[in-house]
Amino acid sequence: METLSIEKSNALKAYAKTDAVGKNLLENLFGTQTFITKITDRIKTLEDVFEAKCLDYNNFLAACEANGDTPDEVAYKTMKAITEVLNEGWKPDWNNSKEAKWYIWFENKKGSGLVFVTVYRWRSDTRVGSRLCFKNADLAKYAATQFPKVYSTFMNLD
Repeated sequence: METLSIEKSNALKAYAKTDAVGKNLLENLFGTQTFITKITDRIKTLEDVFEAKCLDYNNFLAACEANGDTPDEVAYKTMKAITEVLNEGWKPDWNNSKEAKWYIWFENKKGSGLVFVTVYRWRSDTRVGSRLCFKNADLAKYAATQFPKVYSTFMNLD
């Protein structure tokens, strides 16, 4: 009998992109435990973010450079990618005011630069773009603390 092997990262990508029938098939082949992982355990670097989007981070940067994107524009595109990946396909329902939507709050601290302060639940007077909100407070905190340079570059042009 011939044996097939697959890298775990490829199995996780397939699992993330398939429907319930496909998920069931993969769980039967590789075991349910293989696919019970928190997104924050899988996404640690910007390379991980873009790999989850089936893109190469260096190719993304090269494309931004070819477009003439400024550092803050690259940071914004990166922040959108971070948010999309950490939210795992969740999209905010703007018709549902009871659905929690979270955003990150930073402040400029004298001598320290931009510093993560907290996360807030989305309100109608929020000062952050809707594309950058998270499905829960933990993911918002994780993004702020795992990728502070990206947010700083966007807000301060570091």
